[in-house]
Amino acid sequence: MKGPAWVGDQHGSGPETCRARVLEATEVLERRHSRDVFRLDEIIQQVLELGSPYTVGTIRANILSSMCVEARAGRRTVYADLERVRRGHYRRVRRGD
Repeated sequence: MKGPAWVGDQHGSGPETCRARVLEATEVLERRHSRDVFRLDEIIQQVLELGSPYTVGTIRANILSSMCVEARAGRRTVYADLERVRRGHYRRVRRGD
C-alpha cells in the first residue's frame, strides 16, 4: 500500500499542513472501518500513526478551531472540513452532497 502524500494541501500544492494530515487520516479511517463518524481521539491517533511532526495539542486545536464547521472564526480562517455529529464525534463534510 502506498503511503499518504503529505506534501501539499488537500489539492496537492503548497506546504505540508496539519489540516492535510487530518483529512488523510479521516479518509484512512473511513476505508478501514466502513463508517464515517469518528471520535476525536481516533482521528488524532490515526494522524500520529501515519506519521506527524505535530503534537496532539496542535492536531486537536486544528480540528476543533480551524477545521470544524461549527468553529467560531474570530481572527483565523475556519474550513468546513469536519462537522461535529455529537460531543467528541466528527465526520468529514462531503462536497456537493
